[in-house]
Amino acid sequence: MMRANRESALSRSVLHVGERLLHETVGALGANPTVLPEEVELLFNRLQVADAQLANRMCPVRLPDGRAQVWVLPEHAYDDQARALVLALSQIGMPLAEPSRQIVSAARLGELNRGLRRQGQSTSSMTRAASTPKHVLVSLLDDLIAWALKSDASDIHLTIGARERLADVAFTINGGCVRPEAFAQLSTQIVQELLSVSWMAVQGGNGAVFDMTCEQQGRFERTIAGDVIAIRWASLVVQGGISVCWRLLNRACWHEPPSLDTLGYSKGHYQQLQRATQGAGGLVVFAGLVGSGKSTSLASLMKLIPPTRKIITLEDPVEYVIANALQCAVAGFTAEAAAAQLASKLKTIKRSAAHDVLIGELRDSLGAQAVVDLVLAGTNVYTTVHASSALQILTRLSSSLIGVPESLLAMPGFVKLLVYQVLLKRVCESCAMQMDAWLATDQSLPGSPRASVQDKRHWLAQLSQLIGSPCSSWRFRDSAGCPECRHPEDTQSTGYRGRLLVAETLEPAAEPGFYSVLAATSLCSAVANWQGMAAELGQTPSSLSGYVPVANTARDLVAAGHVDPRDYVKRFAPALPDLSGVI
Repeated sequence: MMRANRESALSRSVLHVGERLLHETVGALGANPTVLPEEVELLFNRLQVADAQLANRMCPVRLPDGRAQVWVLPEHAYDDQARALVLALSQIGMPLAEPSRQIVSAARLGELNRGLRRQGQSTSSMTRAASTPKHVLVSLLDDLIAWALKSDASDIHLTIGARERLADVAFTINGGCVRPEAFAQLSTQIVQELLSVSWMAVQGGNGAVFDMTCEQQGRFERTIAGDVIAIRWASLVVQGGISVCWRLLNRACWHEPPSLDTLGYSKGHYQQLQRATQGAGGLVVFAGLVGSGKSTSLASLMKLIPPTRKIITLEDPVEYVIANALQCAVAGFTAEAAAAQLASKLKTIKRSAAHDVLIGELRDSLGAQAVVDLVLAGTNVYTTVHASSALQILTRLSSSLIGVPESLLAMPGFVKLLVYQVLLKRVCESCAMQMDAWLATDQSLPGSPRASVQDKRHWLAQLSQLIGSPCSSWRFRDSAGCPECRHPEDTQSTGYRGRLLVAETLEPAAEPGFYSVLAATSLCSAVANWQGMAAELGQTPSSLSGYVPVANTARDLVAAGHVDPRDYVKRFAPALPDLSGVI
């Protein structure tokens, strides 16, 4: 009798659960981030369900508080199978969590399938899988890219070590690394498998398979929400493991690059860039730090070249599709093979009657020889280097690593245009604070954890004198942000809305004093003197009338209320003597 009563009660309970399932809202993705895969118990054996394919879509689990729940991928949250698992849990008398179905990412479900458990407990009742199913890895890949796109990240960093249980997953947002909680529990093994599967789609890569013992480069594509995203792969072997950086390329450049003035170039800069594409022979170099948008600007510049000219590019790998160019990927399985391939293509290019040649990045003497050969043959050459100012491009080119002769750099017509650009954070227009509001907050000064209102006023007065504008017009980032700029996963980006391109250019042919100075002294000495005058006096060197340092343009942006003055100090004057008393 008692057994019959229990069965009747259980039956009524199951019916109640069935009715509730018809109206229950499924738990949103990320709504339960505190429960980790190693803290739950898989319940497939309790349900006597042995379906490996089902486990790749949904899993019944016991939560740390003893209640049961079904973890399910978003696309299967309302499948009949998910509801059936909930009913099955109810039938065996398991207390159900609310909601009974919780949407989880492919990353968490993949980790759960590996049978991770708290230390000291038994392993999963499910047999530990030898590898993660490919479609789960692909879902994880898309989750990473989608998160990066949503957060406006420029790079995804995946670092794994042989002795580390968990991988380090980070995203570059506004120049800084952010490690979101959603990917904090990815194991080394699953990320290694993810990299192996992703490498299969790489084009122009040096290696048939993903190799943790050597550096590899290439490019692959993924379609996210209907848009094809191009990703540049660069891996670096580190102590005990490997770190892979995925650069998300600006998809806008693939079909219709943004115009140079839209990117942020002034009218004067635009005219210089347009002149640089004209004529026969000459070198155009873009410089900047990693992630400063050099490749985007270069792709936009190439679009200014008329279709009557023949354009050939040599890139490692090809980053942006330039519709009016013949693009060549230069890569090999070894450095020697890549060098031989480059040498072969250069020899052919000289016989191809190209008017303009783009070399993706100038890194070594082989690239320098190509530049010299092509420019002296009357070809326009465009490339990028890593340098910290337009002036220092000259010393970078003449360094022993690259080796362009100083005599050629000082020869009229060899260098057409040098461009250096940086990206500065723009304060959110909706919540940025005026000076009086900022003084009333407890936000600190650069380099000083505490500052009184008097300290702040003194700092403002000193900086106002340096910048040459009244501080009443300045605006300051609100670290609390607003709905339009708040980033829960990246508090350092809260208070900002996008970035501003700031550039400095040097056009030797338009500078009467450029060649006369180089004729009287060495290139390195001349660059050092010009750089010193620009840094110490904050003004254009007398012999370079058209050269305006990026720091000067940044001051104008501070005065206009677009850039936080504290960011200006950190970027352009971190140890300024005039402010040493207050920062």
